Amino acid sequence: MAEKVESQQLNDSELEELERLAYTKKRYLSPKEIAAFVLVNFGKKNLDQFTEAFKEFFMIQFLKLNTTAYANINLFASIYDGLIIDRTRTRWGRIRPFLILSLPMWLIGGYMIFTAPDLNSTQKIVWSAIGILLYGLGMSYFGAYWLLVYNITPNND
Repeated sequence: MAEKVESQQLNDSELEELERLAYTKKRYLSPKEIAAFVLVNFGKKNLDQFTEAFKEFFMIQFLKLNTTAYANINLFASIYDGLIIDRTRTRWGRIRPFLILSLPMWLIGGYMIFTAPDLNSTQKIVWSAIGILLYGLGMSYFGAYWLLVYNITPNND
């Protein structure tokens, strides 16, 4: 019986919070902001397709990277990159560091992915891993960019 009363109080407090939020002034995205998000997504999709289409070919053919090593690097990078934004805690917030620091990481990573220095096989694996990780973290900008939608508007559609 006490559990039922406690859950009823919780529901009442939730209802009060929802009612308070219903009467606050909400800001929706303007048509210009919607167009900016669409254009950024268009550019990101083209960039992703270009990079993904040629990254594997370049690293295996020109850098002479072992296919197993390439697959393992990509597996590690995709797991690591997926976790990094969610676990970021800074005094600037969760998103701002990726909006500021991602361009240098993206440029360095992109350079490293599409260059073939004269290295031994172990150094090539390390070079590729660092390049793919930096490029992935640089591309995290777009993840952070899309997370902004949930922070600046109550209408996620």
